[in-house]
Amino acid sequence: MEAQTSLPLNGQVAIVTGAAKGIGRALAIKFAQAGADVLIADIDQNEMPATARAVEATGRRAQVIRADMRLEADIDAMVDTALQVFGRIDVVVNNAGINAPGGFLGVSRQDIRSVFDTDLIGPFFLSQRCAREMITLGIEGRIVCISSIHSVVPAYCPHYSAAKIGLEQLVIDMALELAPYGIRANCIRPGGIAIRGRTEIGSPDVSNPHIPLEGRSGLPTEVAELALFLATDASRYITGTTVTIDGALSRMTYSALTRRKTLAREQENLGFPARIPGPIL
Repeated sequence: MEAQTSLPLNGQVAIVTGAAKGIGRALAIKFAQAGADVLIADIDQNEMPATARAVEATGRRAQVIRADMRLEADIDAMVDTALQVFGRIDVVVNNAGINAPGGFLGVSRQDIRSVFDTDLIGPFFLSQRCAREMITLGIEGRIVCISSIHSVVPAYCPHYSAAKIGLEQLVIDMALELAPYGIRANCIRPGGIAIRGRTEIGSPDVSNPHIPLEGRSGLPTEVAELALFLATDASRYITGTTVTIDGALSRMTYSALTRRKTLAREQENLGFPARIPGPIL
């Protein structure tokens, strides 16, 4: 068995928001497997204990806290709790996010405020508070923000898209200002990730012919693996960037979709089996 001291996050502490389930749970578990103690923050109190048990099953410590990213007091409570329980903060992952119904013509001011407070303003101030603590403690920390392909691919939810593209720009500015302190900030832009059912390769729950790569949805664990890379020394010279993980879903333009049938014939003429996932228009 691999020695604990060789784990990339051994002795470190990570805060993961939106960690009760889905991608957030996968993040918390992956970071624990890498040696980190984890503060599990979410508004969903019912699901957080399961994440905590999974973290503790790796031999690491877990601390659960109910936190609403829209509330400044809850953001401070996350940081204060992490410092009181674990004594330090090395990594913060801004994963919590919400959307709201209604396109441009239908969305309400209240919904826009809720989405922006959760998806952009909350991560701004959590990252700010954590960065201040990292600098005070002399920790060269890492900040990872979870965006969405809908920052660049329209989905009739302009409020959500605007918040996510704002998050990506925030990462750029954080990276520049925090680089002299050795603190890195990066962003992940997931798309087509399966979060319900049996989320593992081979499961019918992840089959998705609309996605070019492997004809399946991405897994929460795959997003977590990318986040872990960005949170360790393996990526020590990477900061201020956004990495897309979507199986090329966001690259499927109308032209690409309409040319699929022609491409299938070309592949067959070359003697290759035609492998064109998804509907052919």
